[in-house]
Amino acid sequence: MSERLLTVKDLRVSFMTASGEVQAVRGVDFTLDRGETLAIVGESGCGKSVTIQTVMRLNPEPPALIRGGSILYENGSVKAEITRLSDREMRAYRGKAFSMIFQDAMTSLNPTTRVGRQIVEGILHHENVSRAEAKARAIQLLGKTGLPSPESVYGCYPHTLSGGQRQRAMIALALASNPSILFADEPTTALDVTIQAQILSLMSDIQKENHMAMIFITHNLGVVAKMADRVAVMYAGQIVESGTLRDIFYTPRHPYTWGLLGSIPSLRMDLGTRLSSIPGTPPDLFAPPRGCAFAARCPYCMQACLSEDPGFYQVDAGHRARCWLLDRRCPREVEAPVGRDRTVRKAEREAE
Repeated sequence: MSERLLTVKDLRVSFMTASGEVQAVRGVDFTLDRGETLAIVGESGCGKSVTIQTVMRLNPEPPALIRGGSILYENGSVKAEITRLSDREMRAYRGKAFSMIFQDAMTSLNPTTRVGRQIVEGILHHENVSRAEAKARAIQLLGKTGLPSPESVYGCYPHTLSGGQRQRAMIALALASNPSILFADEPTTALDVTIQAQILSLMSDIQKENHMAMIFITHNLGVVAKMADRVAVMYAGQIVESGTLRDIFYTPRHPYTWGLLGSIPSLRMDLGTRLSSIPGTPPDLFAPPRGCAFAARCPYCMQACLSEDPGFYQVDAGHRARCWLLDRRCPREVEAPVGRDRTVRKAEREAE
């Protein structure tokens, strides 16, 4: 039986700005089990990063405000409602329960502190060990991430390392206190394709070795096909479809998911073939639309979509989507234009 580590229910997060309140996360639900990888996908600005930053309570409050919902962390005898913890109490969880690999290691590592010292400080903060023991473990972690001459890298400043080396150092820092859950916020975006593949393989190996749970934030569906067990598709601050990797790639049921899958380029495309795209722009989250958030961009939009939120429909066990097309009263039957074997294989090829 799977061990549940994280349960997020009806999470709502806003940001107060000079122009008003931005409703960045609007009723997000998901769960995470030990050893599992959940991928959260969607276009820029949909709320992916804000969601996981809220779980780690990294957003300054204010301007960020948790408007509602629950974030329950459970690990053996440890049980905590994250939304109710103070900043001081959260320090015991960051690094130990949760850790994060950020998108750009250059701006995430302290530029004025040597890499090894940053890792040592993380170990000493959570564990009762000597500085010599912490240093030995830091060097071991740097070696574990595939860095040559970890003793040398230990004494380097971040700016003296290459992009791939910095990202490996960031992974070592994230693993310093053996976290239960690892968040990865587009960790390969700034790297070239060869280094991306190496980093993804490294993260997968370390996850299996430590039996960690992982939440992977990305807009790259090729990476999702390679890394994820389950997928949550986000749009305009909401999860619009969630299911297993096979559910989302083989039998997607939301038009936004169809649009994402249809936009994956293929090496087998004929010369001159235009890539599929989703017309229009996301809604203004200062004033979210009354009905379905995707209605203005959806080719299957009906009157009900403009006036009322559809809520979730259960497609199969573990697979659900937020779309009026799944309602038994829907007057039309729409066959998914993407999915099945063709789409998932195309995504997997692009990840190689």
